[in-house]
Amino acid sequence: MDWYNAVDTYIELVEQQSFVKTAERLGLTTSACSKRINWLEQQLGCQLLIRSTRRIRVTERGEHFYKHSKQWLQQFRQLKDSLNDQSQGLKGLLTIGATSVTTKLILVPALRGFLEQHPQVQVKLLDVEPNDAPDLSVDLTVIKELEDWQSASFKAARLFDYSVRLYASPEFIQRHGPIEDVNQLQQLPILLAKGQLDNGGVMLSDGTLLNQQPQVVCESPAGIIEAAIQGMGIILISEEAIQRDLQQARLQAIMPQLRSETRALMAYYPNHHLENPLVKSFLLALRQHCDGMFKPI
Repeated sequence: MDWYNAVDTYIELVEQQSFVKTAERLGLTTSACSKRINWLEQQLGCQLLIRSTRRIRVTERGEHFYKHSKQWLQQFRQLKDSLNDQSQGLKGLLTIGATSVTTKLILVPALRGFLEQHPQVQVKLLDVEPNDAPDLSVDLTVIKELEDWQSASFKAARLFDYSVRLYASPEFIQRHGPIEDVNQLQQLPILLAKGQLDNGGVMLSDGTLLNQQPQVVCESPAGIIEAAIQGMGIILISEEAIQRDLQQARLQAIMPQLRSETRALMAYYPNHHLENPLVKSFLLALRQHCDGMFKPI
């Protein structure tokens, strides 16, 4: 047990007036919160809180400690920030979760300049599924926006909006002839990634739902890209993901006026009181990279 985490928990508990809410905000169990408060009271030799089944009441000494410890905690954070001089470079391990496509197209290019600037930083990249909720053990999770998901344990930063369009190989287009309306699309093989299937298909901007069960389902988007190149069906993907294939004419756009509903790429990170300077710095670098790479929809 340490003073910082125990005091941090106490301050949050006084302000939230609930062990459940405090535990959720700090990413702990209620039992862990209670142990921190018990330890703090033992160290101070006095009772800070009076607990009942319905509410938490702060004692007179507890109120005195709250006011002064909150000021101390703020001063400690400011001191830590001042010692973490960016000009000297950052140190430590940064864990980032993302899908394989996001890692390839966005994270790795953004990390190149960031790591050159901070050579003492180490990065661990983790593969995650598109619909997986962020994990508190991961410093930063970069995935599409999770609808109907909210957690006080996390903060979220919007990176950019995107949509996917339809592409197929020249061989596929030649074999099936010109594809000019959505009725044709719904009769042709569509190559959907696992995440797209899990969402029930892909809704186009005109309201058409493409959810034909494909013959081939791939965990990795790289698999369906290759299947599309081999003429096995139509793929729905962002232009950035197949830039080289478009340049080499292995894929070409179909009905370019159509695209999917707009989605957002988000960065989720734990809502700790003491902000992780690695997350803060890399998130800034990531936003700058995305602003330069992606055009607003």
